[in-house]
Amino acid sequence: YLMGLFYWDKLSPEALEKALEYFNSAIEKDPEWAPAYSGIAQVWLGMAQMGFAAPETAGPIIFENLSKALELDPEDASSHYTQAVIAVWVEWNWEKGEEEFLTAIELNPNDPMPRIYYAHLLTIMLRNEEAIAQGQKAIELDPLNPLVHGLIAVVLSSAGQWEKALEH
Repeated sequence: YLMGLFYWDKLSPEALEKALEYFNSAIEKDPEWAPAYSGIAQVWLGMAQMGFAAPETAGPIIFENLSKALELDPEDASSHYTQAVIAVWVEWNWEKGEEEFLTAIELNPNDPMPRIYYAHLLTIMLRNEEAIAQGQKAIELDPLNPLVHGLIAVVLSSAGQWEKALEH
């Protein structure tokens, strides 16, 4: 599972295929563990978003795995994070997205990814102070993650904080 997360972060087509292999391996070892299914849903969502897979191919796989994850564990933070991303950037349902981000953060306050993407939603909603606070917390949680730094730079620049954005 951890190797799946490692490859998922690399975002290349080859790395995403490798991430799927590792998440499927985790399911073979423990078919009742929700995060592995959520990992598969996230990878397919990313592949569709980046144009590596057609939405009509990825969609059913995303929802099948996300449903399975939530069936196994309704309080799986990664599943709520995935639902938030879908709500915001696929369904354009910002209210549902915010609810799901807050649920994911409540269930796992130490995961920087729901926080940094929630910061982007807050930026969209012109709630810049809240967005910056969530982004800064994400940086505190994962200070060496280049994706988190890039995403907070967008949040800061949207708030007009150009110098701070350049630091990231």
